[in-house]
Amino acid sequence: MKECWDSDPNKRPTATELNEKIQNILFIESDNCSENNPTKVIKSSDIGPISCNLQNLQNLQED
Repeated sequence: MKECWDSDPNKRPTATELNEKIQNILFIESDNCSENNPTKVIKSSDIGPISCNLQNLQNLQED
């Protein structure tokens, strides 16, 4: 993401390119939360269950 700060605006990624990169990151992260790699749930009165909350970025509009 350092590309976003390039002094030459033409070398910076577009919103579409950023969206693709973020989607790839979310895909990798969602794999960590999938049934193939479940998180162990610890029942405790002190804490509640932890879950992954990933949002879909496909509905974001380009400016």
